[in-house]
Amino acid sequence: MRGQYREIAIIGAGPAGIATAIQLRRYGHRPLVFEAGPIGGLLCNANLIENMAGFPEGISGKELVAILERQFFEYDPELRRERVLLANFHDDAFEIQTETGTTTAGTLVVASGTAGKLPENIAIPEEASATVFTEVAPIVEIEGKTIAIVGAGDSALDYALNLAKKNRAMVLNRGGAFKALQILLDRAKSLPNIDIRLNTAISTIQLGEDEKLSIVCEKEGVELELEVDYLIFAIGRRPRLDFLSRGLAAQSAGLTAAGRLYFAGDVARDRFRQTAIAFGDGVAVAMRIAHRLLEVK
Repeated sequence: MRGQYREIAIIGAGPAGIATAIQLRRYGHRPLVFEAGPIGGLLCNANLIENMAGFPEGISGKELVAILERQFFEYDPELRRERVLLANFHDDAFEIQTETGTTTAGTLVVASGTAGKLPENIAIPEEASATVFTEVAPIVEIEGKTIAIVGAGDSALDYALNLAKKNRAMVLNRGGAFKALQILLDRAKSLPNIDIRLNTAISTIQLGEDEKLSIVCEKEGVELELEVDYLIFAIGRRPRLDFLSRGLAAQSAGLTAAGRLYFAGDVARDRFRQTAIAFGDGVAVAMRIAHRLLEVK
């Protein structure tokens, strides 16, 4: 049996999903938004956002999330705090399956963001999985800990700057240079509780009896062991599209061309993942949807 029908459904309540929902409400539509995690998506990880027009001094991810959450709920979209397990397209409608049932929709916006990558060549013991992450949000409130962050890009240094407010952070870069913005590198180097280690590659990870992680690294042919409380991999991200059925994935190009399926924000932007771009994507998608629905009526 097919579930309850909605005109428009949005998967994800990060910047793109929020912007889409708000703009659709301005057009008189009330979309159904699915979000299992926190409102704001990856903004919860951001130490400081400095390229958003309107915030000349920059704004922290936490502060921006609070503003967005308030605005989002003021526009009163229909929100389901559920994870989408499967999205399919059948009998001219999208079928969106969660643990509580299936909802159908005429138009679907995928604004599900990205998922962090874990290394393929390093074994992570199951007993250590509770202390290994690909984002900073789960441990952003901790204090007095030592955290190793693996990566060479903006995210790795932004995570270090965020965590170093109350902790000691180590940035481990297997190469000899960073790909990050120079301004972030300069800030990280200026803080005494951020330790930057170049040419340092992790070989093994183990969880000790004291619940601390033992990380064995190789630096210029020399083996060294580091003891940390947490480990974060900031080595890249992939679009979060695992819930799309094979059938929907195969039909996505045609459904997009027909104005039935939309991808907005980080999930569709490859390396151009910026908050401002996600906001613009969401507004543009909402406008296209609203104009299309006017045409078909």
